[in-house]
Amino acid sequence: MSLSPRDTPNAHEEMVEDDEFWINDGNLIVSVRSDNGVRLFKIHKSTLSRQSPVFETMFNLPQESAPESEVYMGLPTMHLTDNHDDVKKLLNLVYTPLAVVDSPRFSQSTQEQLLGPLRLATKYEMEDLRQKVIKALQRDWPKTLRDWDLYQETIKAEFNEQPEDSEIVLNSNFPSWTPDPIEIIHIAQECNVPELLPAAFYHLNRSYHASNMGQDRIPPFTRPRLALKTELLTPQDFHQLMIGRQRLADHIRSAGLLSFIRKKQELLHGHSQNSFRVEASLKCVQAMNNYTNDHHFVEATHSKGEDPLNELYYAAQRVPSLKDGICSSCQDFVTARIKRLRQSLWDSLEKYFSGA
Repeated sequence: MSLSPRDTPNAHEEMVEDDEFWINDGNLIVSVRSDNGVRLFKIHKSTLSRQSPVFETMFNLPQESAPESEVYMGLPTMHLTDNHDDVKKLLNLVYTPLAVVDSPRFSQSTQEQLLGPLRLATKYEMEDLRQKVIKALQRDWPKTLRDWDLYQETIKAEFNEQPEDSEIVLNSNFPSWTPDPIEIIHIAQECNVPELLPAAFYHLNRSYHASNMGQDRIPPFTRPRLALKTELLTPQDFHQLMIGRQRLADHIRSAGLLSFIRKKQELLHGHSQNSFRVEASLKCVQAMNNYTNDHHFVEATHSKGEDPLNELYYAAQRVPSLKDGICSSCQDFVTARIKRLRQSLWDSLEKYFSGA
């Protein structure tokens, strides 16, 4: 917000009053340079002061101590060096706070509307607005595995509701609606919002993989965003991505899920040793041996770390289909083991993608 001589509009620049934020009883002019000259907003000092201690302090400075203060149409003028679009989006949230709550989910446009305001809310210490923006972003970048699974199920339902002849279905491009993980990673790092990073890095991990493989191998509703802005990846981003992927794969292997399921003594859990129970337990072992050849289970246990949460999710979903060959006790036992592995993976995302 500090002013240098080139920040101040000169007489040769076009001055354009904003159509939306030119409030009749406003008592402050905010000027922001754009590609098409200088844009002017007429707003209320008190509105900014309530939101930001930075602005409140500045407005309380003695007039002679505020060199950036000028006059436009008889009103004091504050020149900001921030991006014009970001300032306008911020003012929209300041004057219509419900716009944050009402912003649609699974939308790149929503993210584009919120990232600039998050940057400015952080810069100007507008903590209440900042937290509202973060909460809105967390709907698409959740902190818990439960919320992540709900997010994936909602995407699946949205996809299935599309008409068969829709462009989304025909191009199998539904997830291109979803927010870009690279943008959210950068803004989270810049604005110190670490809670957004695990889900964003995980989605980047599976998206980066999917953009380099045949799409016929991925169910449409689980296909990640393919329109990645990979040119925005920094060397540090790429390093964290590759390290995280390897750690995910190592986590799966160290869990020993495949060997666990193939161990007869493990699968005899809950069975007594009378002849009927022994026969039943051997039936469970055979059923589980067959299950380990299921493609969902094979992908999960031989994961290279591209999308193990999804692979394990469908591996767990397949267990009840073995009801004719496996007892309910073993079903519950194996399903619980897979779910625990998924949870431990999720809990490790922050550490795995930290780059440390």
